Amino acid sequence: MSQQRVGFRQVFLTGLLLFCFGASAAPAQERPRIGLALSGGSAKGLAHVGVLRVLEREGVPVDVVAGTSMGSIVGGLHAIGVTPDSLAALAVGLDWNSLFTDRVERNRLTPDQRAFDARTVLSLPFSEGRVRLPSGAVEGTAIGRLLARLTWPVAGVRDFGAFPRPFVAVATDLDTGEAVPLTGGVLADALRASMAIPGAIEPYSVGGRLLIDGGLSRNLPAEDARALGADVVICSDVSEPLGSAGESMSFVDVLMQTVAWSTTASTRAQRAACDVLIEPDTEGLATLDFGAAREWIARGEAAAEMVLPRLRAIAEAMGSVPSPGAAAALSDSIRITALRIDAGGDEAAAALIRRTLGLANDSIVGADRLDAVLEDLAATGLVGPVRYRIDPLGEGAELELATSGRRGDQVGLGFRYDDRQRAALLFTATLFDRIQYGSATRLDLRLGEELQWRASYLSGRALTGTVSVGAEVGWAQSPLDVYEGGLRISRAEVEVASAALLLGLAADRASIAALELRGERAVESTSVAIVDASESVWLGSASLFVLRETFDQADFPRTGARLYLRSEVGLSTAAEGGGFSHHVLDVRGRFPVTARASLLAEAHLGYAEGRDVPLHRAFFMGGDHPSPLFGPTQPTFAGLPTQSESGLALQLFRAGIQVEPLNERFVRLWVDAGEARPVWRVDPGSWSWGWGLSIGTASLAGPLSVTMSGGSGDVQWSFNVGRRF
Repeated sequence: MSQQRVGFRQVFLTGLLLFCFGASAAPAQERPRIGLALSGGSAKGLAHVGVLRVLEREGVPVDVVAGTSMGSIVGGLHAIGVTPDSLAALAVGLDWNSLFTDRVERNRLTPDQRAFDARTVLSLPFSEGRVRLPSGAVEGTAIGRLLARLTWPVAGVRDFGAFPRPFVAVATDLDTGEAVPLTGGVLADALRASMAIPGAIEPYSVGGRLLIDGGLSRNLPAEDARALGADVVICSDVSEPLGSAGESMSFVDVLMQTVAWSTTASTRAQRAACDVLIEPDTEGLATLDFGAAREWIARGEAAAEMVLPRLRAIAEAMGSVPSPGAAAALSDSIRITALRIDAGGDEAAAALIRRTLGLANDSIVGADRLDAVLEDLAATGLVGPVRYRIDPLGEGAELELATSGRRGDQVGLGFRYDDRQRAALLFTATLFDRIQYGSATRLDLRLGEELQWRASYLSGRALTGTVSVGAEVGWAQSPLDVYEGGLRISRAEVEVASAALLLGLAADRASIAALELRGERAVESTSVAIVDASESVWLGSASLFVLRETFDQADFPRTGARLYLRSEVGLSTAAEGGGFSHHVLDVRGRFPVTARASLLAEAHLGYAEGRDVPLHRAFFMGGDHPSPLFGPTQPTFAGLPTQSESGLALQLFRAGIQVEPLNERFVRLWVDAGEARPVWRVDPGSWSWGWGLSIGTASLAGPLSVTMSGGSGDVQWSFNVGRRF
């Protein structure tokens, strides 16, 4: 008898639900299908995760999902079976800054990239003799890789209707401005296209159409949930409301206000199609504040709880509905029985992709391996964004990797200011694939107290082969202060014109060993009181050097090491029989002891001998800012004036600690000990000692730091912003 009452009550509540929400008639034995529509809204879209948590907790079934932009990311992952709690952990744990900067892990860069590419604050494409503005601030390669990894379980599914919860992502056609519902294809591609925010992330091509963020055409996809067969639509909408324009509006505020104007009519119409509307609070947090993921999720939960009576009515009417679970997952590793490379007809680019992939017939590959391959390819700087597609084929699968082809050349701008050398500007141009594929030709012009122009060519670069051939010509001018007895007695200017040939061997992307042949003409001008002296010196030398660098980042590294060793022999016209030798060893290490603290240790050793070693081969020690042109021979030393100790022998040791009390905020404390003197000897009793305390942060212009240092003299302060170049 009780079972009959339960059955009657179930049918009654279902009918009442259909009547109240205006759903189309359905047979009594079939329950209504519940659809979920999730709007776009950048970081605000993380509130949808909180809404999902409440729906799951209250037992509200979700049968179909429609999403736009960030709503498509949350909705698409939920559609394939990712739970709300897993989505929350993902949102909180992601490094959103790296996603929206396309930052490549430093361990994937070659030595020349680590040395050259981190110097600029702005890089722009250059082709056909002119600078071209990119179609987005970032290409979105990091986002694309993440989406491919997260959607790996359904990488072989082409119909989104076959997911545990049928799904549609909404994008916008860049040609027509029309909404484009994506219900099939590669899920990662659909999600990437739906969130191609104009001006921020480059448009994305899907099925021959160039697509951008779906928020421009239909930010709240309620009608798309209906089109999937939803009888009742629950909407979570974080659309930016129209506000009052004010003088204090940021460029992001202006952009979002503009978008809100263009989408208001569409959103109003879509809200009318919602049976339950959930509106998370968006006040007080920035649209791009992904660091507030926990707060956004909490706001989503709070908003959903405000409509609990309606949600519970739905849950009660539905009765006990089993969760659709997760998608029939692709195996963690699959056998590749066929491989296709589509590089837009560029055979050299296709060969690079094939070489980086490194797969033989019937190879086993998984999501992590393909993710690493895509990041390696992005790190080369030689090809455009690469995407992959997996199609089941017999007992294995066909793997296709596709890219539009080679990247273009680039021009860059660097900026630096410090209180020693004042402001400096760097103009760069990088030309790829001249003479040989994979090569880089670089042109540099540095303006400031230290002047330099340089043109260099390097083939191979550990990208297309282990052997590199290089050449360089350049000119540099730098001041030198000459001290005696702790007092500056003269000012010297050194001009060096040089040409060099290099033959290098790259063991991996962190190391290079090379033989270098170099010729130089140095003009040394010294002023003492009213007497000026100038001397011209010609020299030729051969060097062997080894460089290995594994720092995790260029600025304020937390872990890793750097080894630089150079041994040089040469001839000079400075004196009759002017042979000389010059040797440098520079070792630096960062050793993490906690998640936010690292020990630092460094050793800088140098020795030169000969009848008359050129002035710019001598060692100068002191100051807080190293010379950008003669860094290996002019290390800093806390508490000493710049270049105040000099000689042909250098011994400098440094030990300290670096702490990161807040993200990207650093405090460093260290002690220096050593000396620069005319001859080599080890006598710690004669060493100078100094200490330094620096507070710094990462910025768009590079590292910014304020340093206090002391030693035998007065305490001194220094300031710098920007990277060294």
